[in-house]
Amino acid sequence: MASYRIICFSVLVFCRNFRDFQCFPSLQSWCPGEGLNLHPENQDQPLIKKALNIAEKMPKYCFFFDTGTGKTISALEVIKQKQCKGLIVAPLSTLKTVWEDSIDEFYPDMKYINLYPFNKPKREAFIRNDNSVHIINPDGFKIHFETIMKANYKCLILDESSCLKGRTTKIAKTLIKFGQSIESSYLLSGTPAPNTKMEFFPQLYLIAPGLLGFNFYSFRNRYFHPVDRNGYKWVENSSMQEDFIERLQKYCLFVKKSDVLDLPERTYEVREVIMSTEQSKIYKQMKKEFVAEIKGETIMSPNVLSKIMKLRQITSGFVYYNDSTLKISDRKIKALHEVLEEIGNNQVIIWANFKAEIKELLKNIPNSVAIYGDIANQTLKDNNLSMFKQGQYQYLIANPASLAHGVTIVNASYAIYYSLSYSNEQWQQSQDRIYRYGQKNKCTYIILNCKDTIDEVLYRTLQRKEKDYKEVLEYLKGGKQDEILESSK
Repeated sequence: MASYRIICFSVLVFCRNFRDFQCFPSLQSWCPGEGLNLHPENQDQPLIKKALNIAEKMPKYCFFFDTGTGKTISALEVIKQKQCKGLIVAPLSTLKTVWEDSIDEFYPDMKYINLYPFNKPKREAFIRNDNSVHIINPDGFKIHFETIMKANYKCLILDESSCLKGRTTKIAKTLIKFGQSIESSYLLSGTPAPNTKMEFFPQLYLIAPGLLGFNFYSFRNRYFHPVDRNGYKWVENSSMQEDFIERLQKYCLFVKKSDVLDLPERTYEVREVIMSTEQSKIYKQMKKEFVAEIKGETIMSPNVLSKIMKLRQITSGFVYYNDSTLKISDRKIKALHEVLEEIGNNQVIIWANFKAEIKELLKNIPNSVAIYGDIANQTLKDNNLSMFKQGQYQYLIANPASLAHGVTIVNASYAIYYSLSYSNEQWQQSQDRIYRYGQKNKCTYIILNCKDTIDEVLYRTLQRKEKDYKEVLEYLKGGKQDEILESSK
């Protein structure tokens, strides 16, 4: 949560992906002077005051804040001020580790329910009868759409509103209909249009129908034109871009992370990954019995250290068996894609500990290059690193053991931990690859942890800089699992 203790600054406001957007005035001149009942932690934070000032005047608006600049806290302040039944729709991996944790730390008196853990009848009952703030993921929203429409919500917070870019999907259609129908709707995203400016249309159509046109095709024909015979590729009409930008400025505030002058030097975010039903079953079986049945094969773990290894593999969605790799789940890869979409065009290092992970990531992450043990030729490793540093690849996928001491990679300021080991040295060294002399941007570390698993225990162990496996082994003994998980809250 240190990432939210930010600010006393002026900030240039513009869309992070589109530098032709005009700049807004500094925040200092837009902040309300008095009258807002802000949380004490946020009293001296102009960006949050600015968001509240806008929300007082604009019942529907887009807060396009880069990651780490306070969009979550700004949204929670808005909900707090409105004091109404609110609905937060956010990516699954953020429900607990971003939204729940932020409310618990900064707004302990705010009543809320994360609907995701409950079964469908209980969720329906909460939606109909409970008047607190509710948190749900987009798929859950789609499932309960009809009930939500009748539930008297007054305020929608849609986190990572770029999910609307698939404007013809059921999720996008239902979110737009709901957002248009209620009193207040606020969209949040660091990358609202990661691929093309045309992706702004469904988001602005939710906030201000007609601002960019009443249907996508009239909007596209007004602001873009095709450059091929089949109409697959469209580019901007330069003569209409000023009009387009002026319209966006009426309902959007853009904040870029590099323009925030007083962010913490390093920011850590944990994203919670929910395992699939089958994956969870296999995990529990292996943890309890040292053996699991996977796709008709019996996977055995002869000792405790081997068991730790197997559990780590299972949370990443695979397990080694003889000379082959058995795939179990793609939940963690999906969570990774969500995070990469949020980060946008920035270069990223993705840390992974198993060859099977790295090979799978290379297949699933375009514009990526890897450095790991299977690449025996050091020259090839050096070339891969050099190409990444020169910007020829957006993503570097690496094993911490293969890219340890002395390497400087300050062209990237984001690092994602797809998996963790129990090596404190590798944990510290891998962080320092981007946190070194010459780094001009603040560094963000994002850890993907499967809920209630060895992932959480390893991360907690690394945080305390322990040099042995004491807590890990205690976890595997059983009987203390609840105590260990409780201590992390």
